Amino acid sequence: MTDGKEKWVLPDIDATARYVAMANGRFAAAESEGNVHVHDASTSERLWSASAGATCVLAADATTVFVGTADDTIRAVATADGHKVRWTEPLAYAAPVDTTAQAVAAEGHLVVASQDGSVTALRSGTGKEAWHRTGQTSDGRALRPFVDSGIVYLGGASLRACGLVDRAEIWREIGTYGPPVLDGADLLAMTAQDWGTPQPRLMSYDTATGDYDDSWLAVPVGDAAPLAAPVLQGSSLWLAEGGNAKGVTAFDRSTGRAAWTYRPTRGGTWRMTATGNRVFLLNAGDAVAMPVF
Repeated sequence: MTDGKEKWVLPDIDATARYVAMANGRFAAAESEGNVHVHDASTSERLWSASAGATCVLAADATTVFVGTADDTIRAVATADGHKVRWTEPLAYAAPVDTTAQAVAAEGHLVVASQDGSVTALRSGTGKEAWHRTGQTSDGRALRPFVDSGIVYLGGASLRACGLVDRAEIWREIGTYGPPVLDGADLLAMTAQDWGTPQPRLMSYDTATGDYDDSWLAVPVGDAAPLAAPVLQGSSLWLAEGGNAKGVTAFDRSTGRAAWTYRPTRGGTWRMTATGNRVFLLNAGDAVAMPVF
């Protein structure tokens, strides 16, 4: 993370199956034969493997790696106890489980958003359904849920807060939203609503009430709401403008005002992540480490 030089390569890992970060500096990935591998992120050492018939890696928590299979089921693989398959369950109404699905494992539940607009919460220990809802998105794209303190926050055809255990609605904002991310007591999400400008805007909402925080400046960020959630690091917030070649802009988290924009030399879709007081950008095959403030 200091000089950008290549540290290791895992040629057998199927990058299209995705990978997820785990605790203690580990990550889970899959290969084309369907096996799940857990590696040390610093050295790339393979710590354990399990046969799971995996076509994609969805999420992980302290005890389980959750994968999707070719027959649209979710499979839970134990991180201990011989790395056995704990359960295999389909989603309600045969919702697809593939690389388009977005999932989060937290607080004893696995919450999966599918491209058909359905969101399903499964109990992590058994795979049994806790609840299910439909119509969360209408454009055929799944958006990653966000879970915190017993509440699930959902973007899509509305911005919604509901109970993790029973899906009881706490509040809802009508409109079209990107995936939400929590920033303290505030929930941040892109919206394509018309707020006096044709451009999408990044909005801040009170997590308890859903009220828009008008003390926080909503900022225009290009001509299309990005599907990726905002990336937070230090005192800065990062957004891909237009979702592609227009650039990535850093904003002040306390005010929402733009600080600077990094523009690429080549076009392509942005991928962003952050750790260790750095924001890492991937665009058209180029990896860039950015400073934060």
